[in-house]
Amino acid sequence: MRNVFVFLLLSVSLKVVLGAIELPEHLKGPAKILRKTCQAEVNVSDDLIEKSKNGYLPENKELQCYIDCLFRTVGLYDDKGNIIFDEVAHLIPIEIKEKLDAVSAKCKTIHGSNKCETAWLTVKCYFEADPEVNVI
Repeated sequence: MRNVFVFLLLSVSLKVVLGAIELPEHLKGPAKILRKTCQAEVNVSDDLIEKSKNGYLPENKELQCYIDCLFRTVGLYDDKGNIIFDEVAHLIPIEIKEKLDAVSAKCKTIHGSNKCETAWLTVKCYFEADPEVNVI
């Protein structure tokens, strides 16, 4: 199940950024549930979520914790609280794998003052390094 959610998160991200990856019909329901669950948990607006998909990532606690919730829900943290995209590399479409690997080397060691800030700083780093490798 964890792999389904990780694939879902990455597919949604890539679909939005690249416009080339269509989310399979059977994952559209879980995608809505994931968004609804995390949105309710942190009370972030629809508008801010939509804008974040295009790289608008203001220093906003609700947005930071929304990203953390997505990562936490799909199991993208190790036991020490580090974000572990490498573990799910096999789920990533080959056409962006090289780009993701290059960006991961730069962004995977970022740490904020808490998990919410770490998740946000990591996403921000990925987007700034290469907008085609958006992970939100």
